[in-house]
Amino acid sequence: MKVINELSKEYAKKSKLKRKITVLTIALATCLLTSIGIFAYSMHCMFIDEAVEFTSLSYGAFTSVSKEQVGILKNHSKLKKVGEIINAGDIKKDNNYINVSYQDKDALELNNIKLIKGKIPSKNYEIALDKWFMDLQNLDIGDKFKIDKEEFKVSGVITENKHNKANKSVEALISKIYAEDKYYKNRSVIFTTEKDYKINETITSIGKDLNIKDKNIKINKSLVNLKEGSLSENIPYIILTIIIVISSIVVIYNIFYISIIERIQTMGLLSCIGFTRKQIKKMIMKEGSIFAMIGIPLGIVLGYTLSYLVIPMIQLNNPINIKSSIYTVPVVSIIIFITVYISTLKPARYASKISPIELVRYSEGNSKVFKVKKRESNKNVLSDLAFANLWRNKKRTLLTIISVTLSGMLFIIISTIFSSMSVKSATEQQIKNDFEITPKLSSDLYCEKENLSKDSIKKLNFLKDASFISNIKYITGEIKEKDCQFDVYGYDEAYISKIRKNLLQGKIDTNKLKNENLLILQKSDRYDYNRGLKLGDIVELMVYESVSTDKEGRKIYEGKKTIYKFKIAAIVSSRDLDMGWVMGPQFIIHKDNLTGIFKDVNVSAVAINSKYGKEEELNKDIKNIISKDTKVELKSFKEVYNKTKKEKQNIELIGYSIVITIATIGILNFINTIITGIISRKKEFGMLKAIGTTDNQLKSLLLKEGFYYLGIACILAGILGNLLGYFLFTLFKKVASYAIYHFPIIQTISMVFIVFIIEYIVVNISINSITKKSIVDQIGCD
Repeated sequence: MKVINELSKEYAKKSKLKRKITVLTIALATCLLTSIGIFAYSMHCMFIDEAVEFTSLSYGAFTSVSKEQVGILKNHSKLKKVGEIINAGDIKKDNNYINVSYQDKDALELNNIKLIKGKIPSKNYEIALDKWFMDLQNLDIGDKFKIDKEEFKVSGVITENKHNKANKSVEALISKIYAEDKYYKNRSVIFTTEKDYKINETITSIGKDLNIKDKNIKINKSLVNLKEGSLSENIPYIILTIIIVISSIVVIYNIFYISIIERIQTMGLLSCIGFTRKQIKKMIMKEGSIFAMIGIPLGIVLGYTLSYLVIPMIQLNNPINIKSSIYTVPVVSIIIFITVYISTLKPARYASKISPIELVRYSEGNSKVFKVKKRESNKNVLSDLAFANLWRNKKRTLLTIISVTLSGMLFIIISTIFSSMSVKSATEQQIKNDFEITPKLSSDLYCEKENLSKDSIKKLNFLKDASFISNIKYITGEIKEKDCQFDVYGYDEAYISKIRKNLLQGKIDTNKLKNENLLILQKSDRYDYNRGLKLGDIVELMVYESVSTDKEGRKIYEGKKTIYKFKIAAIVSSRDLDMGWVMGPQFIIHKDNLTGIFKDVNVSAVAINSKYGKEEELNKDIKNIISKDTKVELKSFKEVYNKTKKEKQNIELIGYSIVITIATIGILNFINTIITGIISRKKEFGMLKAIGTTDNQLKSLLLKEGFYYLGIACILAGILGNLLGYFLFTLFKKVASYAIYHFPIIQTISMVFIVFIIEYIVVNISINSITKKSIVDQIGCD
C-alpha cells in the first residue's frame, strides 16, 4: 500500500503537464459548480424574501378557530411559531381599506409588523396605524382617529408595507381587550412548521385532527412551494451541472488515457516485477485522488471569489444578497470526486487488463501503420501525414473532437438565444410610445377620482415638441357567463389609427366604433385570457358602481350592476399600451363611445411621441406639467430601453461566464492532446529531421494536425449547435414573444478564430522544445 502511494505521488510530481491541466480542469469545474450553487441558493433566498415581502413569514393559517384550539396549536409539536389574530374586519375610508385586527407578539413577527414609535395598543380604543397612512392623514401619537363611528386614540406607529400602500390597504392594530369583547368569533392563527418539508401535508393533517373545515385551512402557497423546493426550479442548474460534469469527465479521461499510453512500458515492468492488476489500477486511481485534493480546494476558493465579484453586478428588481448553503461545499466536493473517479476508472481498468508482454512491447508509434501515397509536392505529403497521424489513436482523437465540439455547441446555442433577445422588441412590449403617463398604482387605474387634473390634461394636449398625443380612458368589470374580469380602453382616433398596423381579423372602422356598440379584442398568446372569444361574438359586460382592491390586490366590485352588450368587430395583436396586470380579455373602444355609454370616465393615461431631436425638451416639459399629479408616473421609451438593455447584459454576463469556463475545459483537453502528442513523438520527429525535414515543415505538420482536429470540431459544432440553437429558440419564443431569431454569425466566426489562434500559439510554444535539441538527442529520446 505504501509503495503504491509513493509511486502515485512520484508520477503526479513527475508529469508536470498532466498535473497542471488535470488540476486546472478540476479547479475550473469545482469553481463553476460552486458559483452555480452560490448563485442558485442566493436566488432562492431572494425569491423567498420577495414571497415574504408580498405575503408574510407564516406558512399557513387556520381561521374561525376557538380559544381552546388556539391553546392546542400554540403547544403543537409539529408547529414552530404560532401567532393569534382577532380580525375586526376591513373598513373603507377615503378610498383606502383599513384592516383592523388584534395580533399577538408572534403574529406581529410573522406578519413583518414592527413598532416604529409609541406602543402596541393594550387598552380599549387604542390603535396603531401604518406610517404612510398616518402621514397621509396628518396624524400623530395621541391624536383621535375615527373608524366606522368609533373613535380611537393613536398609541403607536407601525412599519409601512409598500405593497399594502400600492393596494391602498392599511394595517390597524387594536388591543386584545377591545377585540375579544366584540370580535371573539373572528379568531385565527398563523404559523410556521417545525420542518421545511411536506408542509402542505402537515398543515392539512393538523387541521383535520382539530376538525377545522377545509375552507378555514389556508396555505401560503407562494412561500411554501419555495421552502419545499421543486424540480422545475432546479432544472437549469441540474442541466448546467450535467454539462460541466460530462465536459470534465471527457477531459480528465483523455488526460489519463494518454498518460497510460505514454507509460505503458513502465507499467509492463511493474507487472513483471510482481505488481497485480488491482495494484496498477489502484495506483492510477490514487493519482486522480491526489489531483482532486489539490484542485477541489482551489476551485472552491475561486468559486467564492467569482461569486462575490460577478453576482453584485447582476441588477434585478431586488438586490441579490450573496448567500451560501452549508451543503454547497460538501455537495460540490462529492460531485467532483465522483467525476474524477469515473474519469480515471476506465483508463485504470484498461492498464490493468493488458498482459505484461504486451505492455513491454507496446509503442504508440506502431499501433497502426498508415500508407501515404507518393506525392510530388511536399505540401501534399505533409497534409497526408498530418491526417494519418490524426487517426493514429482514434479514441484519443474522438475524445478531443467531442470535447471541443461540446464546448463550441454550447457557445453557439447560448449565443443564438442571446442574439435573439431583441432589446427593442422587449422594450416595445412595455412601452410603445416615446412617453407614457400612466397611473402609479394599479388601484388608481379604476378609482372614482381623476388621476390627472383637467389643467394638466389641457397643457399636455398643447405640447409644442410633441408629434403625437392621445388621451386614454379606462373601465373594468366582469363578463357575464365567463367568470372573469375585463378591461376596456377608450382610445381617441389618433391612437385607433396607430393600432391599425396590429390588425389580425375583422375591420377597424373609426366611425362605427364611435357610434355603435363595437369592441376591438386584443389577442392573447401566452394565456387563455380571451376565454375563447372570437370575431363576431356578442359580449355582455357587467359594470359596477364602485371598484376597489383588497389587501392582496384583487378587484372588489360593489354597488349597482349594469349590463352592456357589445360585438367584437376586430382582433389586434397588441393594444400598444400597458397599464398593469392582465387578468382577462382586453378590449379597445372609441373614447367618445366609452364616455357616452359608461357615463363619467376619467382620462387614465396619456401617450405622447416626440418630434425628431426634441426628446429631452419634451421630457422636461411633461415633468413640469405633471409635477403636482402624485397618482401618475412618467415612463420614457429611452429609460425603459436602457433598463432592458442592462438586464440583458446581466443575463449575458452570467451565461457567457459559464460558457467560457466550460469552453476552457474543452480547450485544455485540446492543448493536452497537442502537447503530449509532440512530447511523445520526439524520436519520430528526430527521424523526420534526419531525412531532411525542416523545422518549418515540422511546424506546418503539427499545425495541420491541429487544423484537422479543430476543423472537424468546428464544423460539427457549427451544424449541431445552430440546429439545436434554433430548436431551443422556438421553445424560448413561446415564453418570450419579443424574441427575434438572428443567426449568430459574428459569434460563430469569433469562436473559430479564437480556437485557431490558440492552436497556433500552443504549437509554436511546443515546437520550440524540440527544435532546440539535436537530431541525435531526439532519436535517442526514450
